[in-house]
Amino acid sequence: MSNWIVLQFYESWESNHGLYNFWTQLWFARTKDGIDVVLKVLSDGSDPDGLRELEILRKVSTESLKSHPDNHCVPVLEFVEHGRWTFAVMPRWTGALDADFQPIHDSEEALDFCCQVTCGLAFLHENRIAHLDISQANIMINYCGPRNIRQNIRKRFPVRYGLIDFGNARMFPASWPADELLLTEAVEGHPHMAPEVQQGQPYDPFAADVFQTAVLFFSYFYDVTAYVPGFHEVLLAMAEKSLKPSDRITMAEAHRRFCELRRKTPPQSQHEMIDPKFCTYLPPRVDLDPALLRRLLLRWKQETVRSNLKFKNKGIVDDTIWNEDWPLLPDKL
Repeated sequence: MSNWIVLQFYESWESNHGLYNFWTQLWFARTKDGIDVVLKVLSDGSDPDGLRELEILRKVSTESLKSHPDNHCVPVLEFVEHGRWTFAVMPRWTGALDADFQPIHDSEEALDFCCQVTCGLAFLHENRIAHLDISQANIMINYCGPRNIRQNIRKRFPVRYGLIDFGNARMFPASWPADELLLTEAVEGHPHMAPEVQQGQPYDPFAADVFQTAVLFFSYFYDVTAYVPGFHEVLLAMAEKSLKPSDRITMAEAHRRFCELRRKTPPQSQHEMIDPKFCTYLPPRVDLDPALLRRLLLRWKQETVRSNLKFKNKGIVDDTIWNEDWPLLPDKL
């Protein structure tokens, strides 16, 4: 890493009085070789969250883990120490679910996203690391460039999704018995946390990760349930509200099931377009019957088509045509 980049960043950091928050933790830079990178402040040597994140990133960056195919953490290119501060240099990627970035277009892309994210989280769990802040802001895609291009980016190169932000994460020693891998404190993070996290009782952070991941998938991929049989059932097995945390499937099992769905789903179903805005019409729920959900989806799409046709034909046909009853969808689909 070029020294001038680090020093310039450090001077800017000091001029901001070293405020330790999200907006002053990340800085963009470019190496002399023209590589776009992100400089992230990890630790000031005393903040517990920063020290915890530094420890976890050093763990997943060891020789034995950093090249593992299941490691979906955005890689650390270099750790830089300057005085009491420790920085991580990472490749500059883009938020995979950012509102101003291309949405996931079809079921194939959604299943690939689910498979990769659960793969990365299962890898963390295998190494006794619980993320505890699984949200759209913390999942990146290996792309850095214009966001307003017309081509579908995810179809043009091998996409890889990566996890970031381990400030809320917890890592347990390998020597601890499995039944002692519990937390008692409520971790502040994304609002869709597992219900047991806020109850003040010891809870399994790995089961909490499974719940939070399912709610994220529910929020963005409602539409997939209409085209991929079994998708909704996997999410219910991860986050059904009536289930005890111990009855949820593991992240490794969720990964296996998503990959199985991707393998078995016919190509024509995988290429069905999904509506990335659908999540704004129905709030995330984990207790909705899959058949009912599909009827809601298709009825909503029918109304959307009707509204669009009316708009496109305004002034061309008599508006009374739109007042006629349209055929209802059958109760059983």
